[in-house]
Amino acid sequence: MSYSKWLLLGIAVLTVSFAAQSHRYACPAFVMVGHIRHPFENLRVFGSPPQNLDDLIGVDTKYGTEWDLDKSDDPYIICGYKGTKKTVTIHAPGTLICKGIMSPRSAYCE
Repeated sequence: MSYSKWLLLGIAVLTVSFAAQSHRYACPAFVMVGHIRHPFENLRVFGSPPQNLDDLIGVDTKYGTEWDLDKSDDPYIICGYKGTKKTVTIHAPGTLICKGIMSPRSAYCE
């Protein structure tokens, strides 16, 4: 195989490996309700759409809470905010782990 063909093959492999990386889904640090800024407070993780009531239980760690997901899950996260009932719901397909961090208070799935 010529050098240029090896180079093209290498580029193709790198492109596929970068495309296969999971996406990171994060709760916004705050939501605005009118002119009031409400900071992120808590996270709920679901293995399927939230209306199915498939609320998953996380494991407490030194830094917060962690959820390990199965490939068969179709995860959704619901981000809650201090001082308001307003939430942010995020569909997080392809993620295998979610974390709620205590300090600074934040949450993400990847």
